[in-house]
Formats: sequence, structure tokens, C-alpha cells
Amino acid sequence: MATSTPPPSILQLATDILAHAKTIHQHLESNGIPQPGFDRDSPLHFPSDAEIQGSRMALIEAAKAIYDLAVGPTNGITWSSLTSKFETVVLRAITTYNLAEAVPLHGEASFAQIAAASNLHEDFVTRIIRYATTSHIFKESRPGWVIHTAASRAILEDHLLRSFLAINADEGLSAAAKINEANDKYGHTGSRYETAFCVANGLEGEDMFGFMERPDQQWRKKRFAECMQYRAKNEESTSAVNKECDPLLNGSFDWDAIGEGLVVDIGGGLGHICASIARNHPKPRFLVQDLASVVSQGKTSIESEEESVKSRISFIESDFWSPQTVEADVYFMRLVMHDWSDEGCAKILKNIIPKMKPNSRIVIVDAILAEANTIPKLFEKLQRTLDLSMMMLVGGKERTGQDWELLMRKADPRLRIVKMSLPPGSQFGLIEVALDRRSAPFLSGKL
Repeated sequence: MATSTPPPSILQLATDILAHAKTIHQHLESNGIPQPGFDRDSPLHFPSDAEIQGSRMALIEAAKAIYDLAVGPTNGITWSSLTSKFETVVLRAITTYNLAEAVPLHGEASFAQIAAASNLHEDFVTRIIRYATTSHIFKESRPGWVIHTAASRAILEDHLLRSFLAINADEGLSAAAKINEANDKYGHTGSRYETAFCVANGLEGEDMFGFMERPDQQWRKKRFAECMQYRAKNEESTSAVNKECDPLLNGSFDWDAIGEGLVVDIGGGLGHICASIARNHPKPRFLVQDLASVVSQGKTSIESEEESVKSRISFIESDFWSPQTVEADVYFMRLVMHDWSDEGCAKILKNIIPKMKPNSRIVIVDAILAEANTIPKLFEKLQRTLDLSMMMLVGGKERTGQDWELLMRKADPRLRIVKMSLPPGSQFGLIEVALDRRSAPFLSGKL
């Protein structure tokens, strides 16, 4: 019988926490980098220095473990069930009623002043903000008076962050509350027309994106776009996706090896990803495929690029639910597959196969979730949160490496993953897929 390693004791966790905290503190101090803090002028992001990321991850894991042990299993469940809903509700109130804007950045405001500026009852404002302060959002500097912390300053200064929080606290909260109801009503179909979002908004035969196209929902569409902009910006600023670990630019795929070959960017939007690749690789040609309305915008947007870049990028109207019409060296999809169920993704892949040449590749950049128990629990929870978000909003799915392998089998047994790369510090990886025309057994990709 296999034996498991006993979990570390509270004392061992405390010892580990002190060691990693010292490592981080000394690195920041010796390099003149401000220490993390909660006060208004503290840094809004943890330093991204590569030398301390290992200690940071270990510190987070140990700190979470010691908290869970000190709270205890039963209290951990009950406290979470009591508080989690209000974490989101309070953020919704802060963003909906612009409470951060009601507090001067370099001064203080009374609960009465905040209520008057927000046209709200003082008691409501007091109770909302006092709950927020337990998460270091605002600080009650003296009885009845409020000042900013680093977290509330971030909300005040970044309108994209406000949209990100609002989407998660509004559309996200209402949909999350309907996950079980949607499962009871539809079963686990993976259809984007049978999601928790659809149940929450009373939609029949219409998905989230169709709903946001309604004339009276354009404000919601704009806010969602800003939410996505914030996510992209935040991934870069926190080193989740940056030039060092971006799988497009860090050597995960040899773009120069295809020479002047053709890259078809399926669902490529305005072509900014092709432009990014083209700036770094002078020979490949690019064809962006997307819906007609997007293609027309892309043709205009790409004109701002250098001639050496834009001359190699063209656009064509296309729908990835229809058979592929272009023979290419690379069929590229970035953050497309996670929007769709396994059945939907299999169809997208099937539509590509007939046009693949012997040496063609399908290159997918998307999330590659960690397998269970392989990363700190807090980060695993964030990854699982993204997965459940895709399920409840559009019927999509985030996938582990094994999930990607199974998807290729589902689409066509001849598809084999020849390379799967997950750069350190990134949740996004690159999956390179070939078509084995000899119908050889499926070959497993390795991280």
C-alpha cells in the first residue's frame, strides 16, 4: 500500500513562512523596491522579480495552509458560506454607487459625506464600507471617517478595473446563483444557449453575446469589453502573460521555420496577434479569418502598422463552423477553444483537417490548467474559477493537458499533439498539433 507524506505541522508552516518572508523582504530592501502594504500609497501589484517568485508562491501556499489549519475544517466551511456572497455584493455596491470616487484620494470623508455624494442612506453606506474594510478596501481612520487604502485607490484610479469588478459582481453573481438551476433544467449539455447566464436573464434561443447585442444592452457590451481589456492588461502587469512567458513570443513555436508560409488566424479579430508575431518574424504571411463586421474593422485597424507588417496581413470573412477553405502551413487559434464545449471544439477541428497539408500544424494558444494538487491551492482555485465561469456564461471549458489530448482524440484519432508548452508564470500555453495521415495510434503530448 502506498504511503502518503504527512502534511506539515503548524510549527513547520510558520517556520517556512518566516524563511520565505525574509527572502522576499531582503530582496526588496537590497534592490530599493517598496515593500508590500495596505496603505494608500503602497504598490498595487506584488513585485514581478523572477528571483522571488518561488518564495512568493511558497509563502502563499504556506500562509493559506496555516490559516486553514488555524480556522479548522468546520469553521472553514461555515465561515466561507457566510462571507463569500457578501465579498461580491459589497464590491458590487462600491462599483455601482461609485463609493471610491466619494472619498478624496489624499483626504478623508465621513460616512455622511459619502452617503450624500452617492445619494444613499448613511446607514447603508456605513455598513457596506465597514464590511469592505475587513478586506483592506478603505480604512476607517477614526470613528465615522474613511480614507483610501491601496485596494480602494486601485478601484478609484482604474476604470477598467471597475468594469472588471462590476461584470463579476453583476453578471457573474447572478449567473453563479443559477448554476444548479441550469443543470437541473438542461442537464450538462455544453450548449451556450443553455447556461446559467441564460437562466439568470430569462433567455431562450439566445446566448450571452446575442443578449449583449440588443440595443438596450449596449452599456453591458461596453462594460464587458472593458472587463476583457482589464484582464489583458492585468495579465501583462502581473507577469501572467508578458513578453518573457507569452507562448507566442518566447520560442514555444518556431515561426521562422515556415519561411514565407501562410498562417491562418481563425477567429483572429482585428489582427493584432498576427501583427505582434509579424513584428518579430519577418517572413510568414498571415490571413485573419473572422465575421464580416470584425473583418471590416480589422482592415482599418491594421493600417496603423509598419508597411513590413501590414503588407503580410490580409483578412477574409469566415465562420469556423463551416469547412475551412484555405490551405495553409499553420492554422492558429488564440483563446478561441475555451469558449466552446468539447463537442463544439471537435467540430472546429474537424473543419480544418481536410485542408491540412502533410506538414501543416494547428497551433492553439489557450489555458492549460494544472492537474489537481500540482500547484498552490489558491492558484488552483483561481484556475477552477475561470473554468466554472466559462461553463456558466457560454458553456465553454478550460482544459488540463490531459483534457486537450482527449479533445484531439474526440475530433479525429489522427490528430496528435507533438508539443505542449506552458511557460513558467503563465496559465496560457501553446499546443502544437499535427495530422498523422497514416492513422497511427494517438501520441501523447508532454508538458
